[in-house]
Amino acid sequence: KATLRRGGGAPGEDAAAAVAALSGRIRVGWHVDAEVVFGRGPSRGTLALLPEGERPLVDQVLSAAVNLNDPLNAPRSDARETTRRLVAAALSAAYEGAYLAAALRGNRLLLLTLVGGGVFGNDEAAILDAIAEAHARWAPCSSLREVRLCLYQRDAAAAVDAELRRRLEA
Repeated sequence: KATLRRGGGAPGEDAAAAVAALSGRIRVGWHVDAEVVFGRGPSRGTLALLPEGERPLVDQVLSAAVNLNDPLNAPRSDARETTRRLVAAALSAAYEGAYLAAALRGNRLLLLTLVGGGVFGNDEAAILDAIAEAHARWAPCSSLREVRLCLYQRDAAAAVDAELRRRLEA
């Protein structure tokens, strides 16, 4: 069992090795052919029940991120590098899992979100790095024709798209 303590690994253990051991054990959940029962409602912020027969089936990858804004588990200054590596491992698992699921199902479209962004406080650059790495590794050997990044914040698409494209071209 891999354990990561607040100050790094076990006494005398290299923190990077502890994170590597932990990241190799991260798993994602995967729902196949899950029925979508809600759609957009008549006004902003509302949902509407979709009629039977009009409910699409989707695959959904369930992942987790590190909550950097949790006041009870805020990283100490001496553990920042270990925390950064742990965040990168969790994000890598999330996006690799999404791309692998799409590839295994032969999907042509993949919808992604900014896992760990928003209230969890993960750095957008780290999130985009994980997306770019998973895309470069798995998109060429899949049936994907389009990957869409679903953003909550209005008017953020152009800047995020430019930054992601820059990472993919690097």
